[in-house]
Amino acid sequence: MRFSGEVEVEGRGFELEFKELIVRSDDVGFQLQGHDEYGVFHVSGTAAKLPAGEGFSADAVAEYEDCPPDDARTEFSLLLEKVEVLDDGQACHVVGAWIERPERWPFSGTLERA
Repeated sequence: MRFSGEVEVEGRGFELEFKELIVRSDDVGFQLQGHDEYGVFHVSGTAAKLPAGEGFSADAVAEYEDCPPDDARTEFSLLLEKVEVLDDGQACHVVGAWIERPERWPFSGTLERA
């Protein structure tokens, strides 16, 4: 199942949108787009199911559109603590965090079926 939509980031440090979230039994695929003080960035990847069976995580790289090549990438961890398909597959509630140690930006939102 595919979903898309914006999530609310606690503290409003940046804007974040799931351009696509693909929910599968063992992992989730994602394409993100966001905006912060450095400009627009894009992220894509796959998050594996955590060993305890709840949630997903991935090491990822945000690539900025308008930054010099030496500054165009930010490495982080994406944690999806909750990925819950709702309303017979018409929506998906997501709770997670963008983690750049030691910083952590929790986010949540309900995505619509794409």
